[in-house]
Amino acid sequence: MPELIGHKVILKELSPEFFSEVVDWRNDKELNKFLNQPQKLTLEAETAWYQNRYLQDDTQGLMIFIDKENGTPFATLGWTDMDREKRRCILGRLLLGNSEYRNHAGFLEGFFLLSDYLYQSVDMMHIHVVKDNRKAIRLNKMLGFVENYGEIQYPHELFVNNLHQREYYRTKEMYQKVRKSLYEDLQESLF
Repeated sequence: MPELIGHKVILKELSPEFFSEVVDWRNDKELNKFLNQPQKLTLEAETAWYQNRYLQDDTQGLMIFIDKENGTPFATLGWTDMDREKRRCILGRLLLGNSEYRNHAGFLEGFFLLSDYLYQSVDMMHIHVVKDNRKAIRLNKMLGFVENYGEIQYPHELFVNNLHQREYYRTKEMYQKVRKSLYEDLQESLF
């Protein structure tokens, strides 16, 4: 997986150098209340998952957002269930670990960098959002996702660890429309 480099952010694939940040973010009660895997995470568990599952599974990826200016890691975003034959995947694992970056241009830019990269391999992305997570729903709608009222593609994702989730999707064409308007606005603020 290549590094994805923007004006304000660099996306690097998860590696052991980022484990301590990811563990801290995942264990923060404010950050993990909407995660469908809210269990306490340890460095040992993260290392075991990384070696035994992540490195063995080419259908998933996890990127770390890094502030290009000062090298600070501040968020994660990734994908699972990459199906190259059906040209679809699940986008997720969003975790804004450093709230100071909530309105940072690099946060939004990272979404575009990863989407541009993934849409080279897929035509459709799905996401699953806890039905009470209004902030995530708003963000994803802004990014062009719409709720799936048709046939659910990943029914096993609708109820995970006592959390009710809704399925949303975005086609490549839907993404290109929202990218044109939002990314052009974002680029103006980057320069």
